[in-house]
Amino acid sequence: MLASASAAFGNISLDLQGVSAEARIHRIDANDAATGMTIGAITVMASGAGASASFEGMSASAIGAITVTTDGSANVAFASFSASATLGNITITTRHSGDTVTFTDFATTASGRMGDIVINATAGSDVAFGDFGSSGIGLIKVAGEGAVTFGSASGNRINGIDLRGVGSGGSFTIDLSGVSAGVVVDGGLGTSSIVSSKGDDEFYLESGRGAESIRYQTASQGTDIIVKFEAGTADDQLEFVAATFGTTGGLMDASGEAAVTAQLTNGITAAYALTAGDTVIVLATGFDTNASALDFLDNNITFKTALAGEASMLVVYGTGTDTVVAVLDIGTATSLTTLASGSAVLSLTQVAVLSGVTPGALVAANFEIV
Repeated sequence: MLASASAAFGNISLDLQGVSAEARIHRIDANDAATGMTIGAITVMASGAGASASFEGMSASAIGAITVTTDGSANVAFASFSASATLGNITITTRHSGDTVTFTDFATTASGRMGDIVINATAGSDVAFGDFGSSGIGLIKVAGEGAVTFGSASGNRINGIDLRGVGSGGSFTIDLSGVSAGVVVDGGLGTSSIVSSKGDDEFYLESGRGAESIRYQTASQGTDIIVKFEAGTADDQLEFVAATFGTTGGLMDASGEAAVTAQLTNGITAAYALTAGDTVIVLATGFDTNASALDFLDNNITFKTALAGEASMLVVYGTGTDTVVAVLDIGTATSLTTLASGSAVLSLTQVAVLSGVTPGALVAANFEIV
């Protein structure tokens, strides 16, 4: 189906029942923000093995709510659609193992807004979103035991991510590195993998009942608050991209080599010589401020091998009630063995605060260097 509209294109409703029932709608163009051309609500029901619906090339000033329901190993796909002003709520329900729903290349303009995205995915089904963007994106709410994957989100803000309805067999993935403001994330019982936004995110996890990984690509992704982080097991992890995190030298170990795996020091309370392979400096002494922790590092840490160039290391220290995860950036033009002995320019940047966690409870499995 090919269509165009001079003012508005009405609602679209598809009810595909039976094996191999199929519908294709390609290119609906009502895109003229000046005259407010729109596409109405889109409703799709696809049921039966091989039943499928595809939408491609849709554009308008505004697109209404999109509701998709699948059953019996059906497939629904949306590709290349955009709204210059608003894109309505998206509601997806998959009822059968083998159902798939995909959204690729969809967005509003930089000043547009996108509604809520609500997904209930049954076990064995897949819901996949590609990269997407909008000035403002509504709540992303996911439930069920299926696999839900988002690409990279971009824009000013997302109104929250609610995973509390995700069961132990469910999974969720999203990249928030292109979102400017911090995002509040409520964790669920399944497996989640989230790249931190540019702002100060808040993560409320399900301690002991979910498996979460939070990834940091750079040290400029704000300071996240993480509640109910499970220390001592690999269930909850902080991931760091070694090549891009910290200074231009990236993350290193105590010998000045590129960091490959997480190796924690013993809890440090006084002068301490790092050993080969150490990548995470754990301070057992509590500090009230970042500056006091940096002073301690400056006066007490000795490297395994003299450093010659810019580099960064991960640092963990306690505040008395919480644990701060930070990155120590070392900028130097001369070789040094201790931080105080060379012409190093030092800075310590907070990355995350683990609420209620003590530094000694953390283990190497809580950190992943990628």
